[in-house]
Amino acid sequence: MKTLLLFLLLANSFSCTSFKPGTHDSDLKQNVGIKIAVVNFQVAGGQSFSQHMAHIELIAQKASAENASYLLLPELTVFDLMPVNFEADKTHQELVKLAALAPRYQESLVDIGKKYKLNLIGASMVVKENNYFLNRALFINTEGNVQIQDKLRPTPWEASFKFKGASGVKFFTAPEFSFVILTCHDAEFPDISSGLVSAAPQVIFVPSMTDDQSGLNRVKLTASARAVEHMAYVLMTGTSGLSDAPWHAYLGQNHLFLPQNKYFKGMDSPVGPSNETLTFYYLDLTKLRAARLDTKQVYPARDMKALTNP
Repeated sequence: MKTLLLFLLLANSFSCTSFKPGTHDSDLKQNVGIKIAVVNFQVAGGQSFSQHMAHIELIAQKASAENASYLLLPELTVFDLMPVNFEADKTHQELVKLAALAPRYQESLVDIGKKYKLNLIGASMVVKENNYFLNRALFINTEGNVQIQDKLRPTPWEASFKFKGASGVKFFTAPEFSFVILTCHDAEFPDISSGLVSAAPQVIFVPSMTDDQSGLNRVKLTASARAVEHMAYVLMTGTSGLSDAPWHAYLGQNHLFLPQNKYFKGMDSPVGPSNETLTFYYLDLTKLRAARLDTKQVYPARDMKALTNP
């Protein structure tokens, strides 16, 4: 119990990295570009905790070797710790086991981020709160400070196993940019998107886990819409797995979605394959800020504010 209380205290003790809605581009470091590593993570299933963390550390090592500053990890990579196949009526029991590992998992991620001087985003874990579960994404900076973003809208599967949604989006600032984390299903809701208007995040991270092409398409298409609406960079990733195993039959890809205007014309971003891959994306924050200041460009979030506050 003491360990759990300490974990919860640490998870909520670094509010200095969050920012209030209304933070402006000019408040952040100017003339910067940033390299971000995005991994479509292979969920094999049946892994030990040490095997799983070694897998993540190897990815972090590769990202660091390529001089990435940030690493986006997908939703619920901890499902790698579940048995390859098990009876459906054992699902709750397996989720409880995962939740018990949450403090250790977070601590291990902090060590990896500090060791490789990487900011880690996503890597959501299962947390138990009273009689409910939470799907908790993380933002861990290079100093080991932790911020959390609980998933807002559980999927029907999550709801069936008593996952509870969070009450709102948290807004974060890194030295180079402002951002939010929309975990998978959260990227699909128009009201959540509308709630981002006042804060104007420059980057939207979408760590996901989708089972098939339909799920992947839903998140991919709505994530790309968020890039247009908010004139923001949107980075998305997921998980991959074997097609014949129920607990790791996942289909994911790496994506960088760009705002669609003259500032980004001809800038195509590579799409990762559906198997595990580490993709590197360069975000030109200077170009993004110039595009946002150009009132001749279509910027729906800005235009929405103008319409509601004439």
